[in-house]
Amino acid sequence: MTSQSDATRRFTPRPTDVVVGIDGSDTSSAALAWALREAQLREARLRLITAYGMPLLENTSIASAYREVHGKLRDIAADTVRSARAEVSGQGVEVVGAVIEGDAAGALISAAETAGLLVVGSRGLGGFTGRLLGSVSSALPGHAQCPVVVIPGAETKGRHKNRSHSDDVGHTGVVAGIDGSEPAAAAALDAAEYAHRRGLPLTLLRARPPVESYIPLPLTEWELEGLQSGIDSEAAWLGRYFPELNITARITDRQPVEVLANASDTAELVVLGNRGRGGFASLVLGSTSRSVVHHALGPVMIVPHDAGNPDARLSDRTDPEPDSSPAADSSKGS
Repeated sequence: MTSQSDATRRFTPRPTDVVVGIDGSDTSSAALAWALREAQLREARLRLITAYGMPLLENTSIASAYREVHGKLRDIAADTVRSARAEVSGQGVEVVGAVIEGDAAGALISAAETAGLLVVGSRGLGGFTGRLLGSVSSALPGHAQCPVVVIPGAETKGRHKNRSHSDDVGHTGVVAGIDGSEPAAAAALDAAEYAHRRGLPLTLLRARPPVESYIPLPLTEWELEGLQSGIDSEAAWLGRYFPELNITARITDRQPVEVLANASDTAELVVLGNRGRGGFASLVLGSTSRSVVHHALGPVMIVPHDAGNPDARLSDRTDPEPDSSPAADSSKGS
């Protein structure tokens, strides 16, 4: 019998710090509030980071003008950190802040090397969140060494009001995208840990594998049975480590972006792995990741998978869809 204490065992423990990128925008404040709550539940230190870069001046030979602009930007960034620290002070967690001159994506990726979680807003005034839906949205999931959570703006909530699909039921708690691969299973562990910490139910969602046709045919009864068997196996494996967690396994023949964006309307968190064999996770580093983050109505977590230092709990998992073909192997690349 797996003990509850085994639920968090790994070959090498992750760092515990929760890092949040801030810039003073409303979305940044939402990210800060989310990160604070997670730091409290993890009993972890909260690190506030903001970055600023110097604009290109027409005549950089004017040293005094350059210094003046640099000083103002640095002061604005420092004020942003001070205000954020004041906002979260006295909340039962250690809080530290840092102002970094340079590229926002590089600062975040560097911070992720010593963090257990990285939290950012989906848009903002500039620096971190202003660029998040551009190049940074691809850089963070592909290069950050810890899970990345993207918090949408408050104005996005409740947009999916008129659903036409029968399987567009409201998902509460935590939703994890599953595709049968080890990276997706590793992400499901993070999803289960998050759900366990917050006392929430966990839903495992499996989308159909990618198809070439623009109008995919409905899944056959045989395909449905195979997919359901695989996702039920994943649910049973997670249940051994989280026996008190309410886990539901569902499949859909619809497209991953639509399914996950709709799920994020009511879910507390949507979780994806950063690679896999199809359906959800193998597409995260491409256009699907940008689309999910862009259209998400709630927080989305993208979890990296370190094949060289895998989670110890993966060792007793049975692959529900073993596939050693070259095509399957190629789908696991970034």
